[in-house]
Amino acid sequence: MEDPKLCTQIPATAPADCLARHNAYCEAKKCFPGNPWLDCVCTASGQVCAAADAFTFTGREGTELAACAWASQASPGPINDKGNWFLRWRADRIASAGARRVPNFPGILLKNH
Repeated sequence: MEDPKLCTQIPATAPADCLARHNAYCEAKKCFPGNPWLDCVCTASGQVCAAADAFTFTGREGTELAACAWASQASPGPINDKGNWFLRWRADRIASAGARRVPNFPGILLKNH
């Protein structure tokens, strides 16, 4: 059941960047406390953003992976390509996996149970 008092921070459209999408899922979790899928996606989306940072050599995770890549003489190109793939990850890709848009909050998808 939706609690309108808890829904004020959910964006009306799908956010453009990884961290904003992650934050939107976590805000949706507060708004729809009875949806266990949102617990999972709040966690997983944060992990995707951390992976994107690592593979694009951004932030703490990126600094650590860059040091490892440099020490092992790995080519940074393929690593960065993977990071760019993570950054293209979009919430709307899971729509085809059995999710529905939340009325009044089209940027949020809920898994059908």
